[in-house]
Amino acid sequence: MMETIMEQKERLQLLSADELWSLREDVDSKLATIILKRKSMLEERLEQLRRRQS
Repeated sequence: MMETIMEQKERLQLLSADELWSLREDVDSKLATIILKRKSMLEERLEQLRRRQS
């Protein structure tokens, strides 16, 4: 069952500073991976469009 937002907030409030920092690092890493993949996809698409216009 999915947690409600209130349950998530309560769970986060119980985490120590070290646990919160670790969570932040995990989120940063995952976001960086997503952003790099998206950037690569957009660069590939841009290159395809440039070739079509040539």
